[in-house]
Amino acid sequence: MKNNGTIFVFCAALFLVACAVNSPVVIPKIQASAQAGELRKESVLVYLDKDFLNEQHESKQLLTVFQYDLGEYFKSAVHDSLKSYFADISQSESKLSADNFDLVIQPQLIQFEAPVPPLVTMSTKTKLTLKYNVIPKAPLQPFELNATGTYELKTKQDELTYNSLEGKDIYHYDVSTGLGLHIPAYSYEAGKDAYMAIVHALDDLNKQLAEALKNIKLNSKA
Repeated sequence: MKNNGTIFVFCAALFLVACAVNSPVVIPKIQASAQAGELRKESVLVYLDKDFLNEQHESKQLLTVFQYDLGEYFKSAVHDSLKSYFADISQSESKLSADNFDLVIQPQLIQFEAPVPPLVTMSTKTKLTLKYNVIPKAPLQPFELNATGTYELKTKQDELTYNSLEGKDIYHYDVSTGLGLHIPAYSYEAGKDAYMAIVHALDDLNKQLAEALKNIKLNSKA
């Protein structure tokens, strides 16, 4: 009980020390995961518009502002996640070359939530909803896909993935008690929860997309 009380005091002290500052949340880089079977042959353009690239989110705790630069993160995350499904992936901030591809995917962030928990040792209940606006070559019609991802670890693979993510500790020494403690840095812990939510949403979207493409015939490389 005494140790738990000490941890609580130290965690609260860390938030107070960090008052009146902006703290960027560090989200681990997306890694393409191996999928069973061959990669799809359609050529894909990931089109990133300005609204998507400018996406930001802030969560406040006391006087600390935890900042998520989502646009900068997604600048590579969508492209890299699609490498698990497609052999030919390009990315652009312009639609000018769209006619040269079998498929154009325009990602859109619908919702993002990341409330700061009372203690840094608790999970950040991150949740987001992503949309793919999918534009195949004419005469095929565009369609939309949606997926919601959360921080929750639902499978053994989720646990392995989460445990493989790097964090960072802050050493806090309390002069009055003479005790020191390594406490997880919240900006890194929050980043790990955001990573899991993003991975869950992107995995769901990419599986939906692969399934949808089984039912249509694209013009050149189906």
